[in-house]
Order: sequence, then C-alpha cells, then structure tokens
Amino acid sequence: MRERARRWIFVGMALALSLPIVWPRELQVEPSPRTRAFHARIAALPKRSRVLLSIDYDPVAHPELDPFARALLRHLQRRQARLVFITLHRLALPNVEALVAELALSSPDALEGQDYASLGFKEGAEIAIAAMGQSFSRVWGRDARGRSTDALPILRGVRTLADFDQVIALGGSYPGPREYVEQVVTRHQLPFLAATTSMELPELLPYYPGQIQGLVGGTRGAAEYEALIGRPAEATRLLGAIDIGEAYLVSLLLLAMLLGILERRRRQPPAGSGSPSEPG
Repeated sequence: MRERARRWIFVGMALALSLPIVWPRELQVEPSPRTRAFHARIAALPKRSRVLLSIDYDPVAHPELDPFARALLRHLQRRQARLVFITLHRLALPNVEALVAELALSSPDALEGQDYASLGFKEGAEIAIAAMGQSFSRVWGRDARGRSTDALPILRGVRTLADFDQVIALGGSYPGPREYVEQVVTRHQLPFLAATTSMELPELLPYYPGQIQGLVGGTRGAAEYEALIGRPAEATRLLGAIDIGEAYLVSLLLLAMLLGILERRRRQPPAGSGSPSEPG
C-alpha cells in the first residue's frame, strides 16, 4: 500500500512539473526593483553602444542563467548594441558559442568583428579580470578564431574595461560577478550589471545598487526580465512549473499532517474506556 502511494506521489510530481512546460499558462510576473534596474540600464543604452558580456556560468547553473542570457541577447539586439563575448570559465565556452550562433542566426546582417566578436576562453580568473582593468588587449590578444584583436573594428579604441559602455557578467560560481566587483568595478568605477543563480544571489545583494547597478537572480529573475521585454519564453515556463511543483509539495505536506492527526486520534482510546478499578 505504501509503495503504491509512493509511486502515485512521484507520478503527481512529474505531472506538476511537466504539464506547465508542455502547456504553458499565462503567468503574471511582477519584476523586482533589481530586475527593473537592469532592464532600465539596457533600455537607456545609446544605439551602437559597445557591451562586454562575460558568460561564466557552467552546466550546473545553465538551467537558471541560460534563459536569461537569451532574453538579454534579444534586448541588446533591439538596442543595436555591439557585443563582445568572453568567458573566464572553461566549462562555459559552449554557452558562449551557442549565444554567438543564435545572434548570427537572428541577425544575419550583423558582421562578425564589427557588430559582434567572440574572444573565447582565458585562464586566470581574478588575475585576468584585474589585468583587463589595466590592458584589455594584453589579456585578449586574439579572438576565438585566432585573429588579432587589434584588427577587429569593434575593439578599436578599447584599451581597458573602462572603454566599454557597459560591462555585464553572468555567473553562478567562481569566477563570476563577485570577482569583477572585487577586482575592477569599484577600482575603475565601471558601469556594471550582473546575473547569478538564486543560490548565489544573497552574496551579491550587498553590492546592489552600489557597485552592481542592476541584478537578476535565478529563474524568477529571468522570467521577470522576459516580462519586461514582452517576450515570455523558457524562464516563464520553468517558473510556472516550479510554482506548481512547490504548491504540490506543500499540499502533500499538509495532507500528511492531516492524516497523521487523524491516525493519532483513531488510535487514542475513547475517554472513560479505561479498565475499572477493583473493589476494595
């Protein structure tokens, strides 16, 4: 009996998590001030602004951060921003390649090296970040295709990180947004935006709204951003599944508590049913 009940619980959870993804429902998401600040910074960028995207999320953080990265990419394309992609996390390189491929597919008129560039992966973590604050070309001498970055029109005039109109870091581990704040943002007064996982978000909250001018956290933050750009997509579907899954778990807990109370009452002997005392 218990084994059968356990199976039905798992079946219910599978349905609760999968149905909102297969058949998305209209989800009303109220963006947080942090997400609104991020969106406002991008919306205020002049056209053809030069933006550095540090894509540093690994496969573990991919489900939370990749939907936001795609929403951000769409917003930046609307602003006709010139995008420079880098990563300081070896396992994040496929994410960079996927985003660059999506950009090239959705904007066929965009020219590589002029409208966007992928510089690939660089070892060094905090050392590399600090060095970019001193000399960008010394750290990124060649792009992902092996071409000299000095020959790329998009990087013409870029000496340090301060020459970018906006610096954005997406990461859920080390190195990530926190290392940017500690190494270069405060020191060089960089215009800095960040996105991270829901687990890492508390570590970055003390830096907002000072060093980090806009901060997006986890799947909920990504869904909020999709709502702000008017394009509900993957994060919104995932958030719907998470909300229903949480409601299902709470319902199970309440049901278990109720059944436990009823079971204890059933086993409790009725009042006055104790054995009678023997006559003296």
